[in-house]
Amino acid sequence: MSADVVRRLLSTSFNIRTEKVTNWRDYLRLHCYPIDKFIDEWPTNLASFQAHLAEYCQSTRNLALQLIVAISESLGLHKDYMNTQLGKHAQHMVLNYYPACSAIVNCDKERISIPTFYCPSPEAVIRPTSEVVSDDAPAVYRQFTYGEYYEKFNGL
Repeated sequence: MSADVVRRLLSTSFNIRTEKVTNWRDYLRLHCYPIDKFIDEWPTNLASFQAHLAEYCQSTRNLALQLIVAISESLGLHKDYMNTQLGKHAQHMVLNYYPACSAIVNCDKERISIPTFYCPSPEAVIRPTSEVVSDDAPAVYRQFTYGEYYEKFNGL
């Protein structure tokens, strides 16, 4: 893994360019879908790391796909509606290590979390579907692409 890749993926803060106070954590951010595109960026110094991570990524992807269907159906939409609107999906996860920290979550023990982020394609338009808006219940926010959101969120 190149030093540039490590600098992009391993950090102690969410957005070091904009945050005035860093988080009490170290983290490793890994892209994981499609796995074959990103697996060469994953650490290789632990023999089973890639195999276990690939299994975890696939399991959380399957869960995300089930939730997307459930969300579509709960809104009275066709079960594939959200999946289609998301376009080409992306997925990444963050392996967080939090040391023991006084008055924060746990002052006695360290902890670990591994959230997974399932993202739409940058071109996906984020807006309410026409089936749920009307003159009596208009959209509250303007539509935007996921790419616009991502750039704004990350201060790019």
